[in-house]
Amino acid sequence: MRPSRLAAFALVLAGCEFGPVSLDGRVCSADSDCIAGYVCSEERLCELGLDSGPPDAARPDAARPDAAHDPVAHIEVPTSWFVWGTVVAGTGCIAIMWFEWNVPLHLGVVAVIMAFVLSLVACRATGETDITPIGAMGKVTQLFYGFAMPQRMDANLMTAGVTAGAAGAAADLLIDLKSGYLLGANARRQTLAQAAGILFGTAVIVPAWYALVPDATVI
Repeated sequence: MRPSRLAAFALVLAGCEFGPVSLDGRVCSADSDCIAGYVCSEERLCELGLDSGPPDAARPDAARPDAAHDPVAHIEVPTSWFVWGTVVAGTGCIAIMWFEWNVPLHLGVVAVIMAFVLSLVACRATGETDITPIGAMGKVTQLFYGFAMPQRMDANLMTAGVTAGAAGAAADLLIDLKSGYLLGANARRQTLAQAAGILFGTAVIVPAWYALVPDATVI
């Protein structure tokens, strides 16, 4: 007799009722390999050391494990990194738009908020189609600022550049993290590497740009 049949008879002797479920409480078809035909009440299964319900992660009342006991907590990116990164980068974008292109502060804040929302759209599109709609995201921002700041082509283009740049960078980062996940890389170290690239890239590219293009008349 198969071990599963022996376990089924043991459950019957333990006071179980008939039902098309397996030991872990999942519904079974007639031709499945689970222990066919028997189910205990939740109390009885607990006494037997079994679980009659879905896995803990699927239960609506399941609590999130503490970070101290989470085996992957030390490689995940903390939420605080995202919050502080958004604050620092957003403040920098707002300040640059204000000083360089005279974009009012409140409209600069709107540009950053739109960049955040449209980046989510771009990331979803990239995940489903493998195509990042950078141009489309920028045009949405241009449409808004065409009404908010008419006859301001420079501000229109720069605010759209914030949205398009954020959307493209966010989608690229998700692709990098997905590739790293498949290869077993550490997500936290990947994020630190990306941040280092941003810092060193900015330190090199901005001075190089002003050295090559000191003013708009050169273009």
